[in-house]
Amino acid sequence: MDEQQLLLDNIKTQVWYIKDPCTYVAANEARADFLGVDKEDIAYAEIDNLLSSEIAGSCKQDNQEVFKQKEIVKTQGWVRNAAGERRYHSITKIPKLNEHGAVEYVICSAEDITEQKKAEAKLNQYAEKLDEQIVKAQQLHEKFLPSKLPEIPEVRMADYYQPAERLGGDFYNIINLDDILMGYVVDITGHGLDGSLLNIFVRETINSFLLSHFDLKKKNHLSELMKFITRKYQQEEFSDDYFISIILFELDKNTMELTYSNAGIHIPPLLITDGQLVSFEAIKEPPISSVIEFDTYEFKERSLQLEPGSSFLITTDGLVEEKVGTEQYSKERLQEKFLEYHSSSPQNIIELLINDFQNFSGKNSGKDDITLLILQRESD
Repeated sequence: MDEQQLLLDNIKTQVWYIKDPCTYVAANEARADFLGVDKEDIAYAEIDNLLSSEIAGSCKQDNQEVFKQKEIVKTQGWVRNAAGERRYHSITKIPKLNEHGAVEYVICSAEDITEQKKAEAKLNQYAEKLDEQIVKAQQLHEKFLPSKLPEIPEVRMADYYQPAERLGGDFYNIINLDDILMGYVVDITGHGLDGSLLNIFVRETINSFLLSHFDLKKKNHLSELMKFITRKYQQEEFSDDYFISIILFELDKNTMELTYSNAGIHIPPLLITDGQLVSFEAIKEPPISSVIEFDTYEFKERSLQLEPGSSFLITTDGLVEEKVGTEQYSKERLQEKFLEYHSSSPQNIIELLINDFQNFSGKNSGKDDITLLILQRESD
């Protein structure tokens, strides 16, 4: 036995060659084992005598294609071995041309990739199940976003939300509570299923506080609510990789005093009064996290007056941090545009801001979630 034949008979790849579309010339041991015959029985045997009629027909059709086109043909498919087991083969057929350009013979090889195919099938099943879960979580996330903002005398409101991915990390809500209008904007680290579920946790925790701990007669509602959310979050022992950035605010409907508290959102709210932009320093409070000691938090509150004609805007960082090349949309551009558009209605302001963002970025959505919430007191 020569060295070449020795090598061919000791590899798992099945190898054979043909000189016409219908007849084997020779094959190695792996091919003979698959067919359940001796190597000698393959020599010059008809393909119809070694394969089932269906597989033989397909095989001869591929062979004819190689001889006709004089090009490599690659196929994949299920075949049965001599024991009747279904195996998935990746088959390559390479023509060898003579000096006149005609096909002299074709070298064929088959790799058994059954286990790879089964693994791919399992991955596809997992992907389909995950996709179903993501769709359900997406529907749940959208369901919990406010379908309609409250209507109160003297104040107009508008909102906008555009997730960067199928499941976003931002969440917001506004709740009407007798003489108080309370709202919040949340930015969860990361996106996807975990971010959406954490937003639901925040929503349910806030609802729990309002049902069992909220007292209109007491002050510092927002600080107490921040502490409540933080305790609950740290008791749940969420992963250290996650944290919650949140702005809480409340508007006294009688006095039009607006109070807010910020944990982790580094874009401060914007207020325009008498045509002037009121600049706020970002409250340097860390986001809610399981790795930060509870006593580290102060949860300060800041109050301002929502005068007639004033507009108040809260946003997460998705809009201002969008980049095109090295240029950033920026907080300064947002301030400039908000000041330019502030005399419009809240809904028009949002539409103008988003139109400006799309002109800047050249697309409808950003690399991060974009959330905008505007409160505007009507002019006298």
